[in-house]
Amino acid sequence: MFSPCRAHRFHHQGFTTIELMVVVAILAVLAALASANLTPILERWRVRQAVEELTSTYTYARSEAIRRGGNITVRKRTVDTPPCLLPDDKSDWSCGWLVFDDTNGNGTQEVGETTLRSTPAFGSITVKNNANTSGDSFQMTRWGELQSGALGFTVKPARTGADTVTALCMAPGGRAKAKPGVATCS
Repeated sequence: MFSPCRAHRFHHQGFTTIELMVVVAILAVLAALASANLTPILERWRVRQAVEELTSTYTYARSEAIRRGGNITVRKRTVDTPPCLLPDDKSDWSCGWLVFDDTNGNGTQEVGETTLRSTPAFGSITVKNNANTSGDSFQMTRWGELQSGALGFTVKPARTGADTVTALCMAPGGRAKAKPGVATCS
C-alpha cells in the first residue's frame, strides 16, 4: 500500500527558474538606480583625489627644492603620452604631471635631468592651470617658494553639467588651500 512517508521523500526544495529570473530582474533594477545615484559621489571622490595629489606634488617639490638648493620644476605631461590624447593646451594638466631636477633652470626636462616623481592622468577629471604666466610648468626656488608667484588650478569632472568643482590655490610661500565649489582662486 501507499505510505505517507514516501510522498514526502520526493518533495524538492529550491527555487524555480521563474522565481530566480524575478529576483535577478529586481536586483538589476536596484543596481541601475544605485549607479545613477553614485555618479556624483564618485565624481566628488575623484576630484578630491586629484586635488590631494596636486597638493602632495606641490609640497614634495617645495621640500626637494629646499633639499637640493632650487631648480625643481613641476611640468604637465605632454599630450602624446599614452593614453592621453587631449588637444595641446598649455593650461590643461589632465594628462598628469612630472617633478624633475631642472639642473639648467630652463623649465624643460632635458636628457640627464632626473624625474623625481610622476603622476598619471586622472581619467575623467579635468585639471586646468589658471596661471597668467606659462601654464605648462612652475618652478620652485631654493627657499621652497614659487618662482612665478601665486598659482591656481581648477579641478572638475570632465562630464559637462557636473557641479563638482574645486579650486586649488597655491601661495608663493608654500600654502596650498582647496576651495570646494569655487572655480577660481580670486
